[in-house]
Amino acid sequence: MKYVIGINAYHGDASACILRDGELIAAAEEERFRRIKHWAGFPSKSIQYCLAVKLSLLFEGALKRTFSNGNEALTASLRNTFLRPST
Repeated sequence: MKYVIGINAYHGDASACILRDGELIAAAEEERFRRIKHWAGFPSKSIQYCLAVKLSLLFEGALKRTFSNGNEALTASLRNTFLRPST
């Protein structure tokens, strides 16, 4: 698998996205996190969000492989514990 992160920085509407084999996995504009319309600068919070989504997908895939023996309660508990969105 090949991952690419795209960054739109230092002018209005700074944003970031992440692609896996050419398929969009996550994308976000920095103004969503900073609450400033047309924010210009380096989109650090957008990058952080995109990487968190990527790690969540990887971790969820690992959980599915690890607990594929039918223990759904344990899998759901771990998913809720480790994949909560950070605020």
